[in-house]
Amino acid sequence: MTFGEALSHRRKQRGWSQEKLAQHLGITRQSLIALEHGRRSPSLKLAMDAARIFDTSLDDLIQGMESHARFTAPIRWIGAQPTFVSPVVWAFIQHAVVLIPTPLLVTPRMPDAIWDPTSQRLTPLPSAREAHKVILVGGCDPFLDWLQHLYELAHPGFWLEAVRLSSQKALAAFQDGLLHIAGSHLFDPTTKRYNQITFSGDQSVIRQHYLQWEEGLIRHPDPSAVKGLAIREPGSEANALYHRHTIHPPWLTEVFYSHQSILDYIVHHPDWAGVGLGSLAAIHGLDFEPWALESYDLFIRQGDLPSAWAENFLPILHSLELKRLIEAIPHLELAAGLGSID
Repeated sequence: MTFGEALSHRRKQRGWSQEKLAQHLGITRQSLIALEHGRRSPSLKLAMDAARIFDTSLDDLIQGMESHARFTAPIRWIGAQPTFVSPVVWAFIQHAVVLIPTPLLVTPRMPDAIWDPTSQRLTPLPSAREAHKVILVGGCDPFLDWLQHLYELAHPGFWLEAVRLSSQKALAAFQDGLLHIAGSHLFDPTTKRYNQITFSGDQSVIRQHYLQWEEGLIRHPDPSAVKGLAIREPGSEANALYHRHTIHPPWLTEVFYSHQSILDYIVHHPDWAGVGLGSLAAIHGLDFEPWALESYDLFIRQGDLPSAWAENFLPILHSLELKRLIEAIPHLELAAGLGSID
């Protein structure tokens, strides 16, 4: 099957007209007709765009062109590039292979490859997945693994990788083309609203309303025993929330890098409190003093909406299974505008 025949076949599988596919590819209908009939050869960029839209590999979509794009495409990292041999997971985003060290994953996963910093070599493992079908969502939502489980259960052959990042780091990675989806609950003190994000460049981004949660002070029932306070790192909304409040008496502070790590530390250290989510406090029977009701939204590129992964993902946010899980947890609820897009 030629590239043009494969393109035509997948277009018809989606039920798309030539006009619709041409629009998604950013070409004219006449150019698409020439591609489908073999009168024009695709550029590598156009072939990669087609592979992204149809959530397939270049191996499957292209014959006679580059058959191993993941080894010739630029390599980019979420987080610092390791200086030692490291297992990594991968995804293919915007014509680059994005690598993530496994400690950054919310859920432990078999790696796709081994990175050798000395040789700058990426060696795939037998467990390697098709990089085009690995979807990266970054943020600090401690319940991202619920989305991951429901997505993969409903759509075998796709993988949702939840990457543990602060709101600022998730948005920066998304802006830099390193994530498919970014989650944020950043507060703007000027407008008194959450997630008023302006993205640079010409990419069009939509905001998907998702969760509302209460954040504040977590501690054991005896406040007089508290001598230390666990806080998130600078750049996180939890850290900014801490600095908008005054603690009396001022406690010794220690920085942690996720809501879950703060919760785990407090559970095992009754003489510590922490700034975190009421939902996690409730699950572990801890006291909680709410400081703010926050909006946690998801950001997705407008151009990715026609992709199969996005068409698969958005219905999960409306699923009955997710609704039941969220409604069962105190201090946590689905956003009133869930499903609405800004």
